[in-house]
Amino acid sequence: MVKTTADLEDNKNKVKLLLALEGGEPIEDDLNLLHLFYRLGVRSIGLTWNQRNQIADGVWEDESGGGLTLFGKKLIREMNDLGILVDLAHISKKGFFDAINISTAPVLVTHGNCKSICNHPRNLSDEQIKALAEINGVLGITFYPPFLNDQNHATVDDIVKHIIYVVDLVGIDYVGIGSDFEGIEIFPEGLEDISKIKVLELSLYKYGFSKSEVNKILGLNSMRVIKEVLK
Repeated sequence: MVKTTADLEDNKNKVKLLLALEGGEPIEDDLNLLHLFYRLGVRSIGLTWNQRNQIADGVWEDESGGGLTLFGKKLIREMNDLGILVDLAHISKKGFFDAINISTAPVLVTHGNCKSICNHPRNLSDEQIKALAEINGVLGITFYPPFLNDQNHATVDDIVKHIIYVVDLVGIDYVGIGSDFEGIEIFPEGLEDISKIKVLELSLYKYGFSKSEVNKILGLNSMRVIKEVLK
């Protein structure tokens, strides 16, 4: 279990797991519960899922214009102090910018794509991607076809298109992968599970990315953020 930066740097041949909450509902409005989850090993928290909770509004509530609650702002400050990653996937646009402005550490959007390519509520606008890059964060491109092309069928080329868009917009250091393999029910053709990830790697080379750039996309960018946040 990954709890510290030292755990990440351990070179033993072990599978390493970083515990995360997707949606801050279990925390309710109690910082003591945040500390409890921290002691249990949680090191990443997605503040919301698609709906509103006691921390912030999710993307399905975006029309309300709501962002972080007062408790949500306290929570982010406490997460920064403890060394817990702030994940802004699923949060409303106002909540996204509230969190970006409050967090003293880089944040992740673990799984989302580019709204300019696919205008889905779960995807990020150019303004959001630029703001994420400004605080040294990373957008993990997700493999869910409706977020790639607004259809139920997609290919590896659709994933690469979103990666290239982020690189062209803000640079190579701010994009990663956030497959969501454990959370989606339809997959890009030829990329149905993690054993097929080589297909994406080879496609990135085909589009002209160098080995060092591919390594950044496939993990090193996200690892940089994780190492910076964990104590």
